Amino acid sequence: MFDIMPIRETIFLFISIFTLFLDILIIFSILLFRSKRNNLLKSSFFRLQILVELLIQIANALNRYISIFYFQSHESIWSQKIEILVPILLFLVPLPYALFLTFYSGTSYWYSVASSGTIRLLYNDFTTLITSLIDGIGSFCACVICSALYTKIIQNLIKRWRTITGRHNSNDRSTELNLVITSIILFMSLFINTISQCFQFYANSVKDETMLLLLNDISYPINDCLYILIPLLIMLVYKYINMYVF
Repeated sequence: MFDIMPIRETIFLFISIFTLFLDILIIFSILLFRSKRNNLLKSSFFRLQILVELLIQIANALNRYISIFYFQSHESIWSQKIEILVPILLFLVPLPYALFLTFYSGTSYWYSVASSGTIRLLYNDFTTLITSLIDGIGSFCACVICSALYTKIIQNLIKRWRTITGRHNSNDRSTELNLVITSIILFMSLFINTISQCFQFYANSVKDETMLLLLNDISYPINDCLYILIPLLIMLVYKYINMYVF
């Protein structure tokens, strides 16, 4: 069964809460400041948050995979040093991208109004291409990696459930199933975002602004709701692990 101490989950919980803090920071900056540089900074925060969420998904899936396949050596693999290093890397890796959007002199933007009345920020062609490539490739790669890891996890659990019987296995199965379900729900935000990024890349390539605005109107509310669920789902995971360990 899972050899995961609860402290492992607090890493992802802390990171998710921090991304919510970024949301609050963006909202307050929108209400209090109106300068051009601040608008670019708000957009950069948003892009940074997207990439951090992608890395959180990969780290979460990798942690689940290690818990299933290497549970006896989980403590040595997911060591205290890794606990400190992972959150730092989750923010440092996408940081150059966010700084580029903020301080690159060639970055320009304007606002466009969708048919629904929603106002969206659009970049110039070069910056749009960069953001589309990074967001799209990042989402696609994260989706493929997480899909492969979760597929292996589910295959392993099904095989284990078929070979082991008894009350103890029933308790294990319930805990394992809860962990997998919450992880897959987290993965759905990544999957939906990946599909949206593919369509947005196409809309940018054909310069279809109407389609781009429509995709934003559809994908943003869905992704926002799923991102809000991330801390709650990780709390549930923490609860299931606590119940099993203690």
